[in-house]
Amino acid sequence: TLCYAGSQMQEGNILANIVSMDPSGNTDPKIVKQSIIRLTLHEVGHTLGLSHNFKASFLHDPISIHKPEITRSVGVTSSVMEYNPINLAPPGIEQGDYYSVVPGPYDKWAIKYGYSPKLTEDERQEILKQAWKPEYMFANDSEDMRSPGRGIDPRAMVNDLTNDPITYALQRLSLLEKVMDELPGKLDNDATTWEEYRNAHKILLREHQRALEVVSRYIGGVYVERSNPQDPNRKEPYTPTPSEEQRRAMSVLSKHAFSSEAFPINASLLSKVQLERRMFDLRGEHEDPQVHKTILGIQNKVLDHILSAWTLSRITDTQLYGNDYSVYEVIDDLTEAVFLEDMNSEVSSIRRNLQTSYVRRLIGILAADYYDEFAT
Repeated sequence: TLCYAGSQMQEGNILANIVSMDPSGNTDPKIVKQSIIRLTLHEVGHTLGLSHNFKASFLHDPISIHKPEITRSVGVTSSVMEYNPINLAPPGIEQGDYYSVVPGPYDKWAIKYGYSPKLTEDERQEILKQAWKPEYMFANDSEDMRSPGRGIDPRAMVNDLTNDPITYALQRLSLLEKVMDELPGKLDNDATTWEEYRNAHKILLREHQRALEVVSRYIGGVYVERSNPQDPNRKEPYTPTPSEEQRRAMSVLSKHAFSSEAFPINASLLSKVQLERRMFDLRGEHEDPQVHKTILGIQNKVLDHILSAWTLSRITDTQLYGNDYSVYEVIDDLTEAVFLEDMNSEVSSIRRNLQTSYVRRLIGILAADYYDEFAT
């Protein structure tokens, strides 16, 4: 399995440097220190045979995760093998640990099983019997939902944190909006090229997209448990994501992905995001900031998942064993989010872009033969 932990953490560090930058251009030195420790732990974990664990982000709640007196001893996640985002405190909360600097509970449990010398079969079974504990949840690359239509358990996701990822995503979106508003001033005393403004703008929009993708996976999701039928602590293998969580996810997306308030425009910033020209390297690309294209690209990433044939058919299938958020309600909610706000007002160019793309998608669903009858 390829490992992208290093590049992901570099992206996180760049974001954290933007967020923590003071008027003099100084950033928090703890960012780099903790990231080096965390990356070392991750790669050493691979050398010891540990796989990625994309359910390890569920260790803490959205409050505890920002308290270093808790995270310093057990980690930000239950395993250093996660692909979690850098842990940034939302506005009004003091910054805690950015990354895990110790192996997590899952790591210690897995290493105990794999490396304790001369374990008897009974001793191995006693270790395995603890697999039901929340801190030992596990899902690797074969199960994660990073790509639209792939995977079914929203807890097996990259770029999410806490046992309430929707709330954490809202915290991240609040922070991003604040930083976007402050961004020109943050860079004015330190930037040496306009491309630094451009890169910062791109990073904030990328993180906005990642937060929305995390939320979108709860629509049509199924919680997966892998246990033995004879295990007294076993859970049902398949449980639809609670309907209230699916509706909550749709509500968050309606406001932060599709509404007219979803992507606040900072005109002062956009007038500064100039691509630095070196010789002839502007050939084949647009120099100006293509804001409409970028925002629509983010919105389409969300729609790629929700309107995937796999997702829509799974929503219908799960109605047979617990889900009551139907395809019809999902499409109704999406349509309202995309159109209803503009019934009695002028439609912005960003909303027109979204509406055109959405209608084309619905027409495409009608024309495709791989969608089930309920979706069409």
